[in-house]
Amino acid sequence: GMARVAKGTYKISKTQKGAWTVGFYVDVSANRIVKAYGKFYKAIKGSIYETTLVKNSDAQATLSFRHKYGNHTGRRSVIVKIVNKKFRVIKL
Repeated sequence: GMARVAKGTYKISKTQKGAWTVGFYVDVSANRIVKAYGKFYKAIKGSIYETTLVKNSDAQATLSFRHKYGNHTGRRSVIVKIVNKKFRVIKL
C-alpha cells in the first residue's frame, strides 16, 4: 500500500492470509526513516524464527524471517520504502 509520509511513528505490518502476521515500527523525519524497531510477529500456522530487522538506508527498512509449516520452510521479508515521499510496503 501507499501512504503519504509525515513526521512521526508508523506501524508497518503485513499478513499472509492463514499463515502469519509480521511487522515493526519506523520513526520518520524529513521523509527519511530515522529508526526501525519493535518487530512483532505471529504464526497462525507453523512457526516463525530467525527474525532480523534492519534499517537498510534512510529510505528503506526490512524485516526478514523464516516461516516453517509442516515440511516446508521459507525465507520471507517485509520491506518498507519511502518513494517520492510515500510509503511502499512490499511482502516477499
